[in-house]
Amino acid sequence: MSVALAILTAVMFGSTTVAIRLGFRRPVAENMAALSPLIVSTALAVPAGLVSLPFTGGHDLRGLWRFALAGLVAPGASQLFFMPAVRYAGAARVGILIGMAPVFSAGLAILALGEPLRAVLVVATGLIVVGGALLAWDPSRPEGFRRIGLLFGAVAALLFAGQAVMLRWASTGRSIPPLAALAVMVATGAAVPLLVLGLSRGRAAFAGARPALKAFWPAGVLFTAASLGFVLAYKYGRVVIVAPLTATESMWTIVFAALLIGINRDAITRRVLGACVLIVIGGVLVGVAA
Repeated sequence: MSVALAILTAVMFGSTTVAIRLGFRRPVAENMAALSPLIVSTALAVPAGLVSLPFTGGHDLRGLWRFALAGLVAPGASQLFFMPAVRYAGAARVGILIGMAPVFSAGLAILALGEPLRAVLVVATGLIVVGGALLAWDPSRPEGFRRIGLLFGAVAALLFAGQAVMLRWASTGRSIPPLAALAVMVATGAAVPLLVLGLSRGRAAFAGARPALKAFWPAGVLFTAASLGFVLAYKYGRVVIVAPLTATESMWTIVFAALLIGINRDAITRRVLGACVLIVIGGVLVGVAA
């Protein structure tokens, strides 16, 4: 069961990135882009979490505030970088950059949680650095490419890594109901872009909400499914099995980008494929050593 959940999670996360790229084909207000998928996700996750509460006997709900903190990091702050990254760098490239998250999370765990530094992490880091260099120096560019999109993608990967470490901290020694944890994490995540928009532009920031929701609701549904699969996979499966399988997210992003966007339109070149292979292998190595 955990193997199927981990593979499904990787597929859903990969397809989410492509769905976001497709959403940007519609005329949408850029300020609403980061918030729209999280609105959809919150609308799905919060009712499910509330319905699950009567069946959470034996679980410790007091630890949910830790998942709220994780949600502020990702999908909260990460969404502010992830959406423009996909818009300006393309689905394939951002999907590969997000594959760097396992090494980032391992490094943060060493610094924050005192976990040991293993030789395999050094090897994985080297592979990911080479893969990132291939990606950055690839002369081919997707439609609407802007180099800052690569920087945004790297920042989003770092924030996803921070969330992974916080989720590990939140789950250790606690029995938290998965749907309740997901609901809290998504709802607090949505609060971050909502607050940023409200403070920066006031009510005018939400004028383009309807077309943005139409453009990004598939991404919101896919993200909710992926996040639930992620929580359940780690609840029922061992890290040594789940982590390497979920690290294949970058590969699935490439597959869906090629099928739904097009190899030429998303500029999926041999260098991009090479970067994907190196970064996926690096992520899998980290997962196996976890």
